[in-house]
Amino acid sequence: MSTKIHNGYKINSNDFQKVFNFILKFRDEAIEILKYQCYFRMAKNCSFFYDSISTNFELPLIQKMVDNRLEYLKDENKKEKTIFSLVSNQIEDYYQDGEKNHARHPPDDFTCQLALLPFENKFYILLFAEDKVLIEIWKEKDLVSEFMFWNNTDPPDELTEREWSERQRIWDGILDDQCISSIPSTGGLTMNYIPNFWTFCPGKFLYSQEERDEMIDIINNNIPSFEDRLKKISRKIAFNEEYKKIAEKLEKEKKNKEDFYNKAFYDTMELFDKNEKELVKEKSKQIKSELKKTLTFDDFNIKVKELLNKK
Repeated sequence: MSTKIHNGYKINSNDFQKVFNFILKFRDEAIEILKYQCYFRMAKNCSFFYDSISTNFELPLIQKMVDNRLEYLKDENKKEKTIFSLVSNQIEDYYQDGEKNHARHPPDDFTCQLALLPFENKFYILLFAEDKVLIEIWKEKDLVSEFMFWNNTDPPDELTEREWSERQRIWDGILDDQCISSIPSTGGLTMNYIPNFWTFCPGKFLYSQEERDEMIDIINNNIPSFEDRLKKISRKIAFNEEYKKIAEKLEKEKKNKEDFYNKAFYDTMELFDKNEKELVKEKSKQIKSELKKTLTFDDFNIKVKELLNKK
C-alpha cells in the first residue's frame, strides 16, 4: 500500500500543556496570516477581473458568473453586483467546497486544520493547509521538526535507512493501529483554525469600520502594478487566441475527440515555450490603452453589469 505523508511533523516537547499552548498560540497567528493572504489574493483576483472586463477577455464567462451570482438576490437594493463581492463569494465557495468535499483550491485556499497525534509518549502533527506562507512560518517554529514519510519513491539522501524505517514504524503505528481507517480525527486531537469563512470573510456587514478599513488598506497596497497587470492579461489573451487557432485547425483535421482538447492545449504550451515573449509583447501593444493605469478598491466596488454594458 502506498503511503505519502508530506505534511507530517514531530513536536520537540513531551509536555502536553506546553504543546497545547503552542497550538493555541499558533492558531491566533495563523488566522492573521491567512486573513492577510486572503486580502492579498483578492487584490490580485479583483484586478484581473477588472482588466478582463476592460479587454473583453472571456466576457461570456464573466457575464455568466455575474448572472449566476444574482439569481438568489431578490432585493434590488441589496444585490451584490460588484467585482469585489463576486471575487469574495468565489473564495467563500472554495472554502465551502473544502469543508464539504475536502477539496483544495490553491492559491485561493485559506483553510487550515491540524491533527495532534500522541504516540509512545511523544507528539506528532499533521498540518492540513495550502497557503505556502503559512506553511513556511510553521516550519520555522522551534517546537516543530519535519517528519515526512513516503514509500512510493526513494527516501531523502540525508536520512539513513534506519531513520527512514523508524518513521515508517511510527506513522504506521499512528495511522494504521491508533486511528480508525487512517482518519486522524479518530486517533488524536483535531483543531480547525478557520472554523468558518466568517472568521475573516471580507467586507461582510457584521464587520466593524476599523476591520473594513484594514482590509481595504491591505487590498490597496497589494494591487499589482500597471506593468504586471498588462503582462498577465496579455499572456492570458495571447494564449487563448493561439489555443483557438490550434483547436480550429485540429477540428478541421477531424482529430479524435478524446484527445482533441488535450492536444490543442499541449500544442499551445509548446508554441508558448518558443514564442511567448514575442506573442505577449505584441498583445501588450494592442491592449495597453484599454487598461486603466491605476486601480484602487473603489474600482472593485463598481457595479459589474454597468461595466459590462459599456463594452
